[in-house]
Amino acid sequence: MTGGEGSRTTLSPRMASSLPQVPPQVLELLEAIRQNHESGAAEIVRSAAQLLVLFAQRSRAEERSQLDAALRSVLRRLINAQPAMTPLLHLAIAVLRRVHSCTSVSEYRRVVRDAAKEFVERVDRESKLIAPHLLTIVEEGKMVLTISRSSTLLDAFRWIHSQGSVFRVLCAESLPGGEGVRVVEELGRHGITVELFPDDDLDRQLRRVQVVLVGADTVSQLGVINKRGTRRLALFARRFGIPAYVVAGSTKFLPAGLPLPAYSEELFDVTPLKDISGAICEEGVLEPARVFERLPQSEMLGGLLSEA
Repeated sequence: MTGGEGSRTTLSPRMASSLPQVPPQVLELLEAIRQNHESGAAEIVRSAAQLLVLFAQRSRAEERSQLDAALRSVLRRLINAQPAMTPLLHLAIAVLRRVHSCTSVSEYRRVVRDAAKEFVERVDRESKLIAPHLLTIVEEGKMVLTISRSSTLLDAFRWIHSQGSVFRVLCAESLPGGEGVRVVEELGRHGITVELFPDDDLDRQLRRVQVVLVGADTVSQLGVINKRGTRRLALFARRFGIPAYVVAGSTKFLPAGLPLPAYSEELFDVTPLKDISGAICEEGVLEPARVFERLPQSEMLGGLLSEA
């Protein structure tokens, strides 16, 4: 979720002096990402990739060791800027794996650029592969309820609509960010029937729908991190016998065995897997038990994580 795209970010002298090999423009982008509480994970990933491309182009490092140290410092700060968003962790891992065998500074810079761009392409592919799996869930005439703003879910709604299916979406206002307003505007522009309702009217609105669909910033063995109110929504849906699914690509799956990332309780909450009907990813609909099986193994990443 990003806030402050139109605001000027300020860079502390302490941060600038602590990262002499990192261009000030990169540090400003890092701060903008940290302050962003409105955009979804996919949009944050695009901003992060742009940041890494800029770093590769403008870093003042002249030796490979300097460039490597600066990159790792940037990646560490990037992950900490939005700790609830697991795709940033996977982006960092993807870049570090690619640069590991680089021998020259010029090769290192090129590989950072390429790896960042390729990760964005991977996230885009996830979205395109997920959408068809929702076609049988968002059937003709169904009414769907959602919360906050998931770009993956919005892409799926638009694709389903393009296939000629007629459905309706109810979206919670989603305070404190109010992302529901953007959802109504964006889906409305594509001719999709969508209604906005106050967060405190959830009980009544749930009685009108046949399915609940939400996005996620992290899917882990301990639960799903998403916009605050998601857990309440899942519990109400289960009480009313309404299926509730999390829509998330594999870049949002936290490696098994890793602790749940830190998150702001003002903005996010955690929904246990047992309280959802399943997760919808590139592979299709996964029951909660299968989500555990789908999580990547932390031992594959541990060395890189400890160094990032």
